[in-house]
Amino acid sequence: MNYRQIYARKAECEKRIKEVCPGITNRPGIYIFYRTDTDSGLRFCYIGQAKRLTERCAQHLQEYDHIALSLKKRGFFDPLNPEANPGGWKLSVWECSGLDALDNAEIEAIKEYANN
Repeated sequence: MNYRQIYARKAECEKRIKEVCPGITNRPGIYIFYRTDTDSGLRFCYIGQAKRLTERCAQHLQEYDHIALSLKKRGFFDPLNPEANPGGWKLSVWECSGLDALDNAEIEAIKEYANN
């Protein structure tokens, strides 16, 4: 791949993330991918921190770890057409005031999602 292809793929993934989560910025924060399995009713989530939210969430669409593979397999939930993919992933973000607040914010997010 050449640099044009790499940057085009990055831009395409960032555009997709902005479609899923319109309020996302490239500021520091916490991101939460979550979904409910339509067959079993089990709830899944993946919580991470990022210096640049949009960029990091888009990177998950290009990787081959467990969350990236699940995002590719199950796709995203579409609020405009909920019947199309009811078990798809949703994305929520929390902005942080600075990089030093990321660790504590991530711990709080994990506690909140674990309790709910």
